[in-house]
Amino acid sequence: MSAIINARSPYFIKITPSQGSIQSATMSLYVWSGNYIVPTTNELRYTLSKTVISGNNYIAFEISSLVKDYLETEYGNFSTDGVWVQTSTVVVKDSGTTTATTANKLVDSTQNFTSSVQVGDTVNNTTDGTSATISAVDSNTTLSLSSDIMTTGESYSIRQTATVEDAETYLSFDGFGYFKEGVNPRTSTNPVNTLVTGTTDGVTVAFKLQDSTQTFLNSVSLGDTVNNLSDGGSTTISAIESNTSLALAADIMVSTPDNYSIVATPNYTPALLQSNTKIYFKQGTDIVFPVFAEAEPTISFISGGGANIKWERTDEFWNLYQNYWGNILTPIVVPDSTNSTEKIVYIRVTPTLTLQTGDTISVVSTKSGYAQSFTLTLEAVCEPKYEQLQVIFYNKFGALQIMPFFKRSQKSINVSGNSYNRNIMDFTSSPSYDQSKHSITSYGINGNESIEMNTGFIDESFNEVIEEIMLSKQIWVDDSTNVLPINLNTKSLTFKKGVNEGLINYTISFNYAFSTINNIK
Repeated sequence: MSAIINARSPYFIKITPSQGSIQSATMSLYVWSGNYIVPTTNELRYTLSKTVISGNNYIAFEISSLVKDYLETEYGNFSTDGVWVQTSTVVVKDSGTTTATTANKLVDSTQNFTSSVQVGDTVNNTTDGTSATISAVDSNTTLSLSSDIMTTGESYSIRQTATVEDAETYLSFDGFGYFKEGVNPRTSTNPVNTLVTGTTDGVTVAFKLQDSTQTFLNSVSLGDTVNNLSDGGSTTISAIESNTSLALAADIMVSTPDNYSIVATPNYTPALLQSNTKIYFKQGTDIVFPVFAEAEPTISFISGGGANIKWERTDEFWNLYQNYWGNILTPIVVPDSTNSTEKIVYIRVTPTLTLQTGDTISVVSTKSGYAQSFTLTLEAVCEPKYEQLQVIFYNKFGALQIMPFFKRSQKSINVSGNSYNRNIMDFTSSPSYDQSKHSITSYGINGNESIEMNTGFIDESFNEVIEEIMLSKQIWVDDSTNVLPINLNTKSLTFKKGVNEGLINYTISFNYAFSTINNIK
């Protein structure tokens, strides 16, 4: 089970010593694409060193800003939409200079070893390069060593013998999290993240959960769900009063003792890698949607269509129909892969001429730790007048997604350039000039085209999809002839609600991401 890093948002790794204090830490950061392996120096990309801030006993590293350099979110054969990430950290607990010589000892009268180091830590003599392990902490100023390596006036450092090998297997996509999702958003891939289980104390207090064995200040958050496993009923945490007491939104702990569990507010990477569960499509146009292979979902048509409609899972969004594809009467089981670039998988359905509004597709995972289900509802759009345009963009999950724009679109061009006044006088005979020549002459002329598109009427749930387009770094438009890169020109937008506007549609402007006259050199 991978821990997900959404590389467009910060990702923090907190390093703490196994015991004692921390003075500095050096992290080795490994990043690679393709099959998962035990990383070596070939996959080592960065070595990061930090010293502790006074008063802290931890060091935090932010790594997503470095990881995203290895993600290639393009449209075409050169994209890398997923990479593996691994870290290994050396923790230095203390350092100094010896003040006396004693056989098999390290003596430093300025130290406080009883609170900073432990038996088994490694002492490095940084003067001559030798090393030994601590066999005993004799006092605040003296350590017993496994070999005699220190004499007066030699410099040393003491590090945790075992490096902090991150237990997580990180998989990074070019996604992002919202501020409201908190730190390290959607790291989990488990829809149900049980944080705490326990039994309440023998005293019942209204609207409280009290358990003297817990450390709630470190383990739960406001809004997490509390389940009474003895009597039934669920509610949420309204306040964390102390390590042993929670205030609840409803009074569900009514007997003593009660068994309970606390589940984190859903904040995970789902099997369906898009925010909308309704899909608008024009009959005859392929339907494509992204899924997460690690969840190993089964994709089934619940209703609609027939044997003449084909579908298949593809590793790349742009892969088109092949004659070996199966029909929609046979479910697709998406297998997991050890290849980072095959973790995001696309389901393509073609042709769609016989699909109708109300047809549904299910995405179901029964894999342990991933169990979840989604139902996609299809809605056919009849639009005989306007050209359908499909906006393709990288969404918040780091997957490519389609947003159709069915209604009126309009192109425009903005031309820029320079000019100068040219001398067109002719003194060959009597002074004259040719009135057909340009006195004001232009040069460096080029244009940038833009396009304004309208979605047509859409469901209010698509507000989140529109927001993700507004926040996307990479966008293209498919006009059924070409897939061309575009940049967002609309920088401000008011989200609409059905209760206010009744029917919802959006008009959004884009600039084509190239000059009209080819100037690629």
